[in-house]
Amino acid sequence: TNGAMTMPWVERGCGSGRLLVALVALTLVSSAPGETAEVRRRTEGVVSDLRHYVSRVVEPAVQEVVAFEEASSSSESCFATPQGRYLRSRCCVFLSNIAGSLLEVGYGSLNPPRGVHVELHDRPPPLSLTYQLMGKWLLPTRDDPLALGVGAEAVSNISSLLAAASKLSGPLGRYTAQIRVQGVQGTLFKCEFGTTHTFLVFTAPGVIEDVFIDVTYRQFLVVPEWMNDATNSAIESNNVLQDFSQWFVGTEADLSALMSLDRMKSVMHLTHSLAGSHAGPTPWANPAEAAKMHMLRHDHLFGIGTGTRHTFCGKPTQAIGLLP
Repeated sequence: TNGAMTMPWVERGCGSGRLLVALVALTLVSSAPGETAEVRRRTEGVVSDLRHYVSRVVEPAVQEVVAFEEASSSSESCFATPQGRYLRSRCCVFLSNIAGSLLEVGYGSLNPPRGVHVELHDRPPPLSLTYQLMGKWLLPTRDDPLALGVGAEAVSNISSLLAAASKLSGPLGRYTAQIRVQGVQGTLFKCEFGTTHTFLVFTAPGVIEDVFIDVTYRQFLVVPEWMNDATNSAIESNNVLQDFSQWFVGTEADLSALMSLDRMKSVMHLTHSLAGSHAGPTPWANPAEAAKMHMLRHDHLFGIGTGTRHTFCGKPTQAIGLLP
């Protein structure tokens, strides 16, 4: 089926599905073997390099797109709601593909349009090029892997991207790329978890630990299903997450520490307190409910300690049976 046609991209792999529903078709697989000192050393080098690149290239490019869409009065919830602006809720399809395309340009073989030369390791590309590269990751089909036929290089904003996608059949998108970071050759996977989230993982089994790259992870420092208009406004207006970057690059252990149960409960408690009488129910205060939701996002959504991500990374949602 056509992913772009069966549901809006803002809802495809990005914050619209409930965690429990999205888990139905997934099965657990065993975790990777234990790490060694050499694996840890190489992993630290890769993480350091990618953090520099994301902070200097990817995140500034993402911010330019967000600012442009907001200034253009985009109706997409990513750019038009408090949870979109602050938590990047329902932004992950757009923003993760910006990250993926820029990582492939910087470390792989994806080239800018002919005649365009950019040095990306210390600055983002021009905004127009960021949109074109996003198109090259979001619009490919099996018969047109570089999205040349649909005119990815003519994409100039989110509206033109969606218009181009609406004319295509297929599952759409680029889900894997070969890249080389700090001398480590591996695969960059796009991980599309049902209709809930999209993030990236760089993997070179036996050489480094998996490295996560997620430019919209902050939406899961809270539990989206337990938020409402009042709490979404409160978390933005009070800048509750000011100590947390908008992007994450790190190992499974780093992500596990970030996505702890205690942090989830403390952020939800503070946000509800700030929202006052309009905050609504507090299921996070029930230990069993909080533990269940933590398990769903920690163990299954990101596959921390379980490896479930290996069942859905690198392929369209439709290909793993989570969508019709």
